[in-house]
Amino acid sequence: MSLIEAFCNPPSYGFVTVCEKNAQLLAFDVLDSRAKELALFPELNAAVELMRASWSKESARAAFVEHSDSARKQLLKAWFEHGLTGILDEIAYGQFAEQTPGMRFISHPARFALWFVRWINSMHGFLFPHLALSNGDLISEFSTNPMWKDGFVRCFAWHPHVPEFAIAMKDDFVHIRSLESNGSLAVERTLKHKLQKGVADIAWKPLSSSILAVACQSCVLIWKIDPLSMATHLWSSAVQTLTHPGHCPVISIAWCPDEGLLVSASPTDTSILVWNVAMDDCVPLKRFGSGGSAFLKWSPDGSKLFSACPSSVFRIWECVNWTCQKWTKLLARCQSACWSPDGKILLFTLHDEEVIYSLTFQSDSSNPTALTKTQISAIKVSAVNRDTETGLISLGGPVQDMAWDSNGERLAVSFMDPSAQFVAIFQTSLETIFEIIPIGFIRGRPDETATILSFRPKFVGGSLLTIVSLAVLYFEIVVSRALHLNFENVCYENSV
Repeated sequence: MSLIEAFCNPPSYGFVTVCEKNAQLLAFDVLDSRAKELALFPELNAAVELMRASWSKESARAAFVEHSDSARKQLLKAWFEHGLTGILDEIAYGQFAEQTPGMRFISHPARFALWFVRWINSMHGFLFPHLALSNGDLISEFSTNPMWKDGFVRCFAWHPHVPEFAIAMKDDFVHIRSLESNGSLAVERTLKHKLQKGVADIAWKPLSSSILAVACQSCVLIWKIDPLSMATHLWSSAVQTLTHPGHCPVISIAWCPDEGLLVSASPTDTSILVWNVAMDDCVPLKRFGSGGSAFLKWSPDGSKLFSACPSSVFRIWECVNWTCQKWTKLLARCQSACWSPDGKILLFTLHDEEVIYSLTFQSDSSNPTALTKTQISAIKVSAVNRDTETGLISLGGPVQDMAWDSNGERLAVSFMDPSAQFVAIFQTSLETIFEIIPIGFIRGRPDETATILSFRPKFVGGSLLTIVSLAVLYFEIVVSRALHLNFENVCYENSV
């Protein structure tokens, strides 16, 4: 039986879910003034922000005379962005041979070398087809954001300690926005660097108020943001660059919760890099035969690291001796994952699968660093069709993304089409055994779909869920209460 069948119908078309209070979701007509009155946090129109940033960028560029880079700079740029194949492509087909006297003779050998390198890569790509994709297509394929390539917002991350968030836009600008005590948006800072292209992930450093890591096509950028500075634009002077040969594009990063370690992953590199940022050094965790890494999730207690591969393999590392358990023979690659606040339960889903898997870990008293799996269970969220006033709708189905709040009381789940316009909210309990109870569906404005889910850490008074849609970033305030829910009362209030 699908757990989706226990849900009530979502709000009608034209209604928007505003908040949850005591396990009841409140929804109003999108034009109703009460919808704005109950929304305790403002909306941020990402489309307007992107147009404003683009206008500012074009205006500044217009003040300078355009010039072409030297041949040396062109080759260096091709090397940093695409490696050996980039240099060969530039020599064979770019403007390098035309602009450099005597270099036209090496364009033909460069074309042959480029063909040979691509042939070798294609043999490797026969086993791992994703290696034949471009950097942009790789990120789009394995990102939990289904609109990474076409949407306005690519990444979002709440600061772990202060009311502040970072948001990466389609133009690769990263905006830092702070919230006032009344919920209004305050200070804005903009981060931009010449290597900040193809931003795939962003992560704030725990136990710090001013360090943000940004995963880019060719490197990881470590921004050091002075909270007392009044500067609104930060450039190269405030950034540290982390690079490693063959480790691109960087598609996922994660900080250790209680140390200064940073891990990064690339679907083209079989090694996960563990960075000591202060020393600007890294140690690779080498594992072969899985085709790289797609995304990383560090457990909140810092004891375990989840690593999903582009193939049907994932690993769980213990972070003392750095040994791992390898899980194979899955039906598909991992799509999403999240840890419980105590780090003992891992929820994960597989691509195009209508199931949420629960994996419970228990430490061995005789060997505290060992990983002992005690139970694995499955929660079915198969698609269910419901008749509504506006016609037949589909609820549930393959999971797109999941987010678990730091209180361990709310789990948000988004789905792939045709259920992408709904976000399921579950109540969870970790007191004795893991319990999950349906609450209801969140619905946004008409024709909007959820692309990113994120709970604000340590939110006082409940749980604050952030939902990013194709063009609008908006907030839902979820007031958590430890209640034993009565399914007959868990319904939406479609007020008029």
